[in-house]
Amino acid sequence: MPESIRNTISNVLSQAIPDKNIASQKVLDFYNALKNTVNDIENNWTSKEREEFIYNQAISLPFITGGNFIIRNKACISVLKKIYNSPDPSEFTTLSLSRYFENIDVNSVYFIKEPFGSKASPDFLLISGNGILGIEDKSSKGGKVTFNTGTPGGNKFIMYFEKTDGKIYLMTGEDWGWKKEIESEYKQFTKEMIIYAKNKFEERFGNRVKNMSYYARPMLVDKNKVKDIWDKDEQAVMAMLRKHI
Repeated sequence: MPESIRNTISNVLSQAIPDKNIASQKVLDFYNALKNTVNDIENNWTSKEREEFIYNQAISLPFITGGNFIIRNKACISVLKKIYNSPDPSEFTTLSLSRYFENIDVNSVYFIKEPFGSKASPDFLLISGNGILGIEDKSSKGGKVTFNTGTPGGNKFIMYFEKTDGKIYLMTGEDWGWKKEIESEYKQFTKEMIIYAKNKFEERFGNRVKNMSYYARPMLVDKNKVKDIWDKDEQAVMAMLRKHI
């Protein structure tokens, strides 16, 4: 091999390896920032207090940019929400943000708290050059996660604070066996059950009550103990973070 080509390859490799190492360190720094919040979180904190603390810890990292200003742009949030709930969340990136805002650093990672409102999932949203990723904040003393109207799957991972043990677990739908295809099937199932319940109410009570309807609130009852299904290496979460940070 000619010396000039050998030198070129060597230069390329010497530049690529540090970049890879820097990316890996950023992933670890963000991961540790989430995990280490357990050292300061108090059991009597409200979910709002906990979320505010997590948000401030995340944006204190030099490669994370606070993104709460994004919420004020309703057009941007509308598109963001649609793509977040779509099968391909890579369609919205930091480049997409630059169409709505000036001075966007497309190489940064933007972090938003309650992007779609205080009652909607996810609690946090990452926007990177590779797409968007949600983080759902959960806590309890019983070692179980309550999903209310949500699911363990979708384009997010779950940050669960177990108050009794004082430990934070990072989990994805895979820990529950909740595969990608199940997420889409469950959404369709939920729609069908809501329509079914509404029609059954009308059929039975429609002529007997005045101007009332029925809404069946979907809720998953999870009987799993987190520590029994949690992947202690949190590999799926790390894979998600490596894609975005």
